Amino acid sequence: MDEEVHLIDRARSGDGSAAGELLQRYQRRVYGLCLRMLGSTEDAEELTQETFVKALMGLERFDGRSTFSTWLYRIATNACLSRLRSDRVRSKARVASLPDMELSSRPSVQTAEGAFDASGRRRAVSVGLGQIAPEHRVVLVLRDVQGLEYEQVAAVLGVPVGTIKSRLFRARVALRRALEQAHGAPIDGHAEDRTDRSEGASR
Repeated sequence: MDEEVHLIDRARSGDGSAAGELLQRYQRRVYGLCLRMLGSTEDAEELTQETFVKALMGLERFDGRSTFSTWLYRIATNACLSRLRSDRVRSKARVASLPDMELSSRPSVQTAEGAFDASGRRRAVSVGLGQIAPEHRVVLVLRDVQGLEYEQVAAVLGVPVGTIKSRLFRARVALRRALEQAHGAPIDGHAEDRTDRSEGASR
């Protein structure tokens, strides 16, 4: 962490190599977030670049109260949500092929993958994510795909942890239903839903 603080300080001072190292550290993760959120490699590349431009230009505003990765995720998430609200994206039913993306071992993703063969599972999850509301999609991507802890997701989105757990419960149900619709048969996700019900349904 001290090394990263040093990198940030150097980048603030205009050190291009430090800025490049920060980009290299986080580019894949930010791109993965944007790709899962938008379902388009073109848009994901554009918003990944936009995220880093905004971050580097706004380094003076980074006060260290959150980690740099949380701050970066916040910029990327806001950009993705803004794009998803635009008519340009809503009018397109595009699904990205994700041959080089690894999915998390979180229950909802495992369950979704298990209903399909290896060649179709990433596409199926992408289709499912594209069918659920952005506010549900983003918590599912941050928590179950990117693997962030509840507290990190809450910090990225600026809402309480309890709200994150409630949204995540609903998001997992919505994803399972979308996949059931695509698969034409029920998917065994009820155990995971029951696990989270005590966290989410009561909030």
